[in-house]
Amino acid sequence: MNPLFSILEKEVPIEQFKSTYGVSQKQFRLILKTFSVLWQEKKDKKSEALWDAKGREKKKNCGGGKSKLPTADKALAFVLYYMKQYPTFGALASQFEMAKSTANILLHYHRVTLLDSLKKMNVVPKTSFQTVEEFE
Repeated sequence: MNPLFSILEKEVPIEQFKSTYGVSQKQFRLILKTFSVLWQEKKDKKSEALWDAKGREKKKNCGGGKSKLPTADKALAFVLYYMKQYPTFGALASQFEMAKSTANILLHYHRVTLLDSLKKMNVVPKTSFQTVEEFE
C-alpha cells in the first residue's frame, strides 16, 4: 500500500499529517464529509451518462484499468498532497503509482471537487470586490 494512503488509516502525530497534506486529521475528516458527497455525485453522473432514456446502455464499458483513486478519501489526499507539496507531475505520478498524464487529469478533476466542497462549507474567502467598502 502507498505510504501516503496508509497515513489516512491510522492516528499519526499532527505534525506528520499536516506536513504531508497541509491540514490536520480533524480538518481532513471535516472536508471529507462534503467532498465525499460531491465526489459520489460526480461519479454517479458519469455512470448515468452511459445509459439512454430507455435504460439501454449507450456505450459498452470497454475495460480500462482500475481507478488509481478509488475512494473519496484517496482522491482528497491526492489533491491536498499536491497543493501542499507542489511536486512536478512526474514526481506526483511516481508517488501515486500512475502515469504523468493520469496524474494531471485526476488532479484537475478532483481539484474542482475540492473547491466546490470548500465553497459549500463557506470557507473560501471572497476574491473579487466591486467597491472598496466590500473589501473592508
